[in-house]
Formats: sequence, C-alpha cells, structure tokens
Amino acid sequence: MNNDFGIKVYRKKSNLKSHPLIFTIYIMGYIVGVKKEINRYSKYWNTRGDKVNLTLALFHTLSSLLEDLHCIEMYLSKINVTVNSYSWKHYRNYIRHDIRDNLELYDDNRKKERSKIFHTNNSDLEFLLIFKKNNIVFGDTKIVLKLKDVKNYIKKVECIMNKNINDAKNFGLLKN
Repeated sequence: MNNDFGIKVYRKKSNLKSHPLIFTIYIMGYIVGVKKEINRYSKYWNTRGDKVNLTLALFHTLSSLLEDLHCIEMYLSKINVTVNSYSWKHYRNYIRHDIRDNLELYDDNRKKERSKIFHTNNSDLEFLLIFKKNNIVFGDTKIVLKLKDVKNYIKKVECIMNKNINDAKNFGLLKN
C-alpha cells in the first residue's frame, strides 16, 4: 500500500492565467501555518516556567505567524483579492527586520517609516513588544494585534479560497 499523498493541478491553457488555483493552494498552506502558530502562542502563554525562554518562544511564534500572514496577503494581492485593510507587512517587518536584522541601523529609511507607525522614534525606545493572553502590543503607541482579529481574517480568507478550490474542481483543474 502506498502511503504517499499530494495534490495534482492540471493546466487548461484557456484558463491558466485567469484562474487563481496555484495561489489558492499556496494561501491554504499558509492558513494552516497561521492556525498552528495561534495554537502554539496559546500553548506558550499558558505554560508556566522561565519567563525569558517563554518570551523568546512567543517572539519566535509571533515572527512565524506574521510571516505566514504576510505571505497570505501577498498571494491574495496576486489574485486581486483584498480582505480587510490589514498590512501584515508592517508588523512582519517590525519584527523580522527592525528588531532582528537592523537594530544597529539608525539611519535606515524603511525603519524610520515603521518607527513612525509604531511611535518608537519619540524616545530612546528601540522597540517594544508586550505579549498578552489574547493580543500583542507593538511599540509605545499601543498598536494591538488581537488574535481574534487574526482568526476572523483567516476565516474570511478560507471562505474565498474554498470557493476557488470548488471552482477549480468544477473546471477540471483540480482532482482528488
């Protein structure tokens, strides 16, 4: 018995450019990642132990969550779909670039732009993240990323992607 599994995507030249199936598959993969990161965040939040290690675990989980959300947003734009007006890219870049990569780059223009959003340029504050049970606070402006908003966003995206998958099956582009 073969235990391998995967997905087959068929081309129909007449529909290849107009059908968003490939991006739908990518997006669905990142949706799985977002759900896993939200569960992981909750697990870490409810864990008792060394606060330093828990903070680092939450930081890594948040970084992965934001990367997945940014990828979803990027692929949605490729199929001309907008869901809410979140800009996951700003959050992602704050974590992945300003904090991690460019901490010592005070003159980086992109960093300066994001520091205006998160108001970390009004003092000697380089960055600020506060992990709470159901949300994360960014910067000293109290910009809050609520996990329930992320879950609602993912539900909306999932509905659109499920429709795309059903359409692809109906067009014969996707087979089980």
